[in-house]
Amino acid sequence: MMTNFEFSSEFIQGFISSFFVQIIQVIAILIAFTLIRKIGVSLLRKLFSLKIEKLNRTTPASLKQKETIKQLCINIFTYAINILKLVLIISVFVPIATLMASVGAFAVIITFAFQNMLGDIVRGFFIIFEEMFMVGDFVEIAGFRGEVLEIGLRTTKLKLLETAEIVLIPNNNIGNIVRLKVENLETVAQEEQKE
Repeated sequence: MMTNFEFSSEFIQGFISSFFVQIIQVIAILIAFTLIRKIGVSLLRKLFSLKIEKLNRTTPASLKQKETIKQLCINIFTYAINILKLVLIISVFVPIATLMASVGAFAVIITFAFQNMLGDIVRGFFIIFEEMFMVGDFVEIAGFRGEVLEIGLRTTKLKLLETAEIVLIPNNNIGNIVRLKVENLETVAQEEQKE
């Protein structure tokens, strides 16, 4: 007959051994997905740096569009890898069947909780595919004037003309867009310094 002490001792040992196995699995997932992300981003950068003879007719606008799409692809790839990594880590602790059963309810909760973020993502796609502005353009957005450094899924990164500060603007907050001509940038900066 097994005593309470023997039972609790076996239970604790089983729990500790399964906990260490889970920790090792999580570490393996983190390492694997870090490598996958680095290799994937590197491959995407190399893919966009290829020069194909038929597509070698480059204009400043096409270079900006290529840079914008490159940043978008890298962002989408990084988000997808992070979401998949999170799901796999959770599946180490929660059985997949239970996880899948709760995905529907979780999706509804996430949709309401992240409504602004989803709006940012949708607006980001419209900005890129309607070519409202591209990486390298000088624009005035939401009261900020600067050079577009990056258009992401959720935010647009501007380098301000006046102070060279970096500003992140949520894509959903981008309303009217004024493209600034490069010739007029010096006069705009001088006028603002006088004020």
